[in-house]
Amino acid sequence: MEEFYLKFENLFRGSRENVKQKLTFYLPLIKAFSKVSKENLKALDLGCGRGEFLEILSSLNIEVEGIDINDANISFCFQRGFKVKKSDALKYLKEVPSEYFHMVSLIQVAEHLEFTYLLDLFNEVYRVLKANGIFIVELPYIKNPYVGLHYFWLDPTHLRPLPHELLIFLGKNTGFESYKFFIINPIGFQEKVDFLNLLNFFKEIGGDISIIFFKKADIIGNKEIYNALKYMESKSNISFEYALQLYSYYSNIPMQNIYLNLSKLNRPINKLNILRRKIKFVYNTKFRKFYGILSSFKEKIKLFFLNFLRIFLVKTSQNPFLRRTVLLFLDRNPRIKNTIKKFLSKINNISQGFSDDLDIEEKFFLKKIDRFKKNK
Repeated sequence: MEEFYLKFENLFRGSRENVKQKLTFYLPLIKAFSKVSKENLKALDLGCGRGEFLEILSSLNIEVEGIDINDANISFCFQRGFKVKKSDALKYLKEVPSEYFHMVSLIQVAEHLEFTYLLDLFNEVYRVLKANGIFIVELPYIKNPYVGLHYFWLDPTHLRPLPHELLIFLGKNTGFESYKFFIINPIGFQEKVDFLNLLNFFKEIGGDISIIFFKKADIIGNKEIYNALKYMESKSNISFEYALQLYSYYSNIPMQNIYLNLSKLNRPINKLNILRRKIKFVYNTKFRKFYGILSSFKEKIKLFFLNFLRIFLVKTSQNPFLRRTVLLFLDRNPRIKNTIKKFLSKINNISQGFSDDLDIEEKFFLKKIDRFKKNK
């Protein structure tokens, strides 16, 4: 079973280098903690596995030891020169003096433990930590449906999903004065996230959650620690709740685009409606009504004058004396003659449209006009 689990971990948790890369997330905090500590740090990694975290801490000159119950893991770590011991975690802690370690880590282990065991483990960790000690707990982020419904159950040694809210309450109930948690390690990462793709959407949410408990709250107020935590926050992933908000937003964008295009189409229609209302308003004003009456009256005056002039010219053409007098006057006044010729031309154009309705005298008058126009 131990060899099987080592192979299983290599396949499903990832290669040792891959896991080490994920654990570098804690480097800012560990480096800051080393700066503010007045003594060489001592650390304990519970369930050290293949020794990835042991290697990271050792590279920072931290005195670290690990424990595990898997012989294959212990042998693997021994070969790399790490200080490890095969032991039950709770049994080992009970043999450690109070306030001995500066830092204890429980990475991807809590979900393998019975809750009553976990309760006792928290109490013992609290006891063995120094006054400014830090307790790092990492476990699967089961709010991510891809984790809670699938990946978590791939490991046959996982007992039950553990909500991080439960562990936070457990830590506070144990006596830890403060904590910070970060959602980390997305299952898959893409430079451009398509939040309308549900599978990609779930993979983009963090796959794990890290809870960092502080035995005393005042250590968070230290500038180095505070800046490290802020940096870690900037590198963490989105929560399931926030991802749902993003999904809701992006899924509504196509409909929002439709509404936007409809509103653009409505703009010219609205402008036409406004113009129509303006025209209707102008048409209904007293000035417009008065102008209509005046225009009608003007046309009547024009028709009256044209009829009068037409009758006058017809009578003139029938009276030889009057005709000679008029022609003589026009010959002596060429400007008046030209003006009358232009005017008669307009009358002739107007008359052509209804010449069929004219009597004999009127037709004779029109012939006279044509003859007059030709006479220069």
